[in-house]
Amino acid sequence: MDIADDIAYSVHDIEDAIYGQHFSPLALDSEPEFKEVIKLAATEYAPEINEDNLNKALNSLIKQSWWVKSFTATQVDMAALKNMTSHLIGKFTEEIEQTTKAGNKAENFTRYNANLIVPLDTKAQIAVLKAVVNLFVMQRKGAAENYAKEQDLILNIVEGLQNSPQKLDPQFKHQFDNAGSSKEAKRAVIDQVASLTDSSARRLAQEFVG
Repeated sequence: MDIADDIAYSVHDIEDAIYGQHFSPLALDSEPEFKEVIKLAATEYAPEINEDNLNKALNSLIKQSWWVKSFTATQVDMAALKNMTSHLIGKFTEEIEQTTKAGNKAENFTRYNANLIVPLDTKAQIAVLKAVVNLFVMQRKGAAENYAKEQDLILNIVEGLQNSPQKLDPQFKHQFDNAGSSKEAKRAVIDQVASLTDSSARRLAQEFVG
């Protein structure tokens, strides 16, 4: 699941960053920002991969024909962004599938019959995507304050649902009522919170904090 999460989050976070216009792909034409992405990837996400390989990984991505070069939110641009997202997911999963099949002798790959093998280039490309999001989204002006507000909102919802479990959706209320421990009960609350959209989370928070 770790690599599946890595692919999903790295790809969709870069998609959201471009769509939200927090990150312009043209920014990577700047040598200082390109180098900062590589530095972040090396220190935060892939310390086991040397910077030369991370550099090659990012260069390889931005030279792909499907890599979005600019984004102005036109219909054509949005279609190109979705196309890039699809290519990234397909690229990473296909590379992992090929190396796993080549590196295992088992004919049946179900359960524990094989070891998942992630190529170095794939790891490096996922790492640089994470670093791009870190630099241009997580470190943007005002981001820390927004994250703090979001954390407070989530904590208020969790506390509110624990104190008022009748507000849980039916499936989570059933899970809460049948919990064998306080830990399991809290798990039901967390599962409910994880299922919320941004708008539904804000509405629910309003019920608890006014």
